[in-house]
Amino acid sequence: MKKLLAMLLLGGIMLCMTACAVRLGGFGSRDDYDYDYEYDYTTTPYGYSNYGNSDYGYSGGTTSQNQALQKARSYLNAMAFSYEGLIDQLEYEGFSHSDAVYAADRCGANWKDQALQKAKSYLRSSAFSHKGLKEQLEYEKFTSEQAQYGADNCGANWNEQAAKKARSYMNVSSFTRQRLIDQLEYEGFTYSQAVYGVNAVGL
Repeated sequence: MKKLLAMLLLGGIMLCMTACAVRLGGFGSRDDYDYDYEYDYTTTPYGYSNYGNSDYGYSGGTTSQNQALQKARSYLNAMAFSYEGLIDQLEYEGFSHSDAVYAADRCGANWKDQALQKAKSYLRSSAFSHKGLKEQLEYEKFTSEQAQYGADNCGANWNEQAAKKARSYMNVSSFTRQRLIDQLEYEGFTYSQAVYGVNAVGL
C-alpha cells in the first residue's frame, strides 16, 4: 500500500513538472525572437544625428577644427565679435589661421546682429556719435554695411549722446562754449547735436 502511494505521488509530481514546462514554453523560447537589432548610437531620441550635424559642430572637421569651433562659440556666448575679429582672437589663442577661418565660417553667427550687440555694449560704457560709433565698429573689423546696421539700429538718442560726451569732457578739462561745440563736432556729432550737448552742460 505504501509503495502504491509513493508511486502515485511520484507520478503526480512528474505530471506537474511537465505541465509547468509546457506553460513556460508557451511564452516562446529565446530562438523565437529576433536578437539581431542593433542600436544606432549616432541617432538621438529626436531623430537627428549627433555626428555630421553642423549645428553641433560635428561636420566632419578635424579635431583641431572642432576645438576652434567650440572656442569660437564660447566667445560668442560671452561677447560680440566681427568675423575678422573672431578669427584674430582664435589665432591669438594659438589656433592656426585655417582652423580659425573654419570656426568663423561655421559658428552660426549673424554678423549684422553681432555688430548691433557690439554697438550696444559700447554705448553702455561711453558716449558716441552715430559717425563715431560706426567708425569704432569698423575698427573692430565689421564691414561698412554691418557697422552701419549696428549704428542705425542701436536705439541711441544722439542728442543725449552729445550731452553725455560733453559732460565727460567737462569732467577732465575746461572748455569755452565754442571750443566744446568744435570738439563734439570733431567726434562726429552734427552741429545741432553738439549745440544740444553744450546747452545740456550749461555753457
